[in-house]
Amino acid sequence: MPLLHLLRARRPTSFQPSLRFLLIAVGLAFALPSLPAAAQQEAYFDGGENIPTSNLDWMRWLPDSTHLATLTVPGTYESMTDETEVYDENGNPLYPLARRMLNQRVELLPQLNAGIRALSVTVRIVNGKLKIYYDGYFLMGSFDEVLSTVTEFLKQHPFETVLLRVKEEYTEDTTYRPFKETLEQYYATGSPYEAVIWRGTTLPSLREVRGKIVLLHDFGATRGIPLSNNSAVQLSEQAWPDTVDEKWRLVRNHLDAASSGAAATLYVNELSAQYEELGLYRADFASSINDNTLDYLNGSNVQRAGVLLMDFPGPGLINALIAKNFRHSLFSVPTDNGRRTNVGSYLQPGLDRPGMDFDSVELDEARPELCRETCLKKYPTCKSFNYVSPGVGGATKARCWRKYCFPPQFSS
Repeated sequence: MPLLHLLRARRPTSFQPSLRFLLIAVGLAFALPSLPAAAQQEAYFDGGENIPTSNLDWMRWLPDSTHLATLTVPGTYESMTDETEVYDENGNPLYPLARRMLNQRVELLPQLNAGIRALSVTVRIVNGKLKIYYDGYFLMGSFDEVLSTVTEFLKQHPFETVLLRVKEEYTEDTTYRPFKETLEQYYATGSPYEAVIWRGTTLPSLREVRGKIVLLHDFGATRGIPLSNNSAVQLSEQAWPDTVDEKWRLVRNHLDAASSGAAATLYVNELSAQYEELGLYRADFASSINDNTLDYLNGSNVQRAGVLLMDFPGPGLINALIAKNFRHSLFSVPTDNGRRTNVGSYLQPGLDRPGMDFDSVELDEARPELCRETCLKKYPTCKSFNYVSPGVGGATKARCWRKYCFPPQFSS
């Protein structure tokens, strides 16, 4: 079989959500950023270069003592398979694999910016280095590219952690060294990723892995979490079901198990699937499975959902998964003296709490999380705030109105 390459194109267009009013009340429960009504509920996303939601620092608000297995973590399956086209070894275009090969529509950094905290890649040894492959095709990417992108993100957001599922599904083209040893070179002494790839091998607390990459693997690496079904990890990865209904049954069963299972067990649920013989590709499965998953999360008493590796996740699904981490707990924020204080937070889209302001600040960017951070910096003086997006009342910039109490709420 000739060596084939997939070229990942860059898209010129982007989607900028129009935010109107957003309130966060410090001391309550947690909800999610306000988006246009349609976007709030989108479970499936297949367009533009940015998923229309922003969750840059959502792990920051969780206590350091939070056990990794208790989290609900939105993730992407085959995270590097965005905009793809096949070329042969001479650079000649062959045929598009958009339906067969695509699992995502956005690149790694926009995924992380949207709140994705679990990634999945398939790699192959080529000339002693790990390259990104999928179903035997080269994705014109490298493991270095993945690690460097995540490392830079974590430098900017040091309270986050990123789970990285690494798989080998294609025979090495050389015999430089075994796969396990090749991977270990990426965190060997002197490697640029030595410090960022977490050293442990058992499920940690967030305190241990903030600012770190946690490897998930099934080949005996000396760092990271082994993905073998046991009391510590439960994995569901049926990628070739007979029908969409069959795939949803498997996904739902694992969601049920994660919600009711032992708190110390990490549940990893791969939502991706396709059945080419019936003309059902990953996008076809995702549009149904993602919708069903969002309905399940909204309509049942789910305590946690585990790690979900998804195709084409939309903003509504990502936000709903993140929100599960804040249902019954307070979160903590860093204070100036280096300690952490426990507070809660509840984002209420489409509401206004007029009055009781102690000041207002103009924001350089139209991002509600900036308003939240200005309020938290003034905690405990700032108990709540209104975020007002550009264009409301003729304003050219977003504005944050900080309040010293919780005024009555009204629909806006």
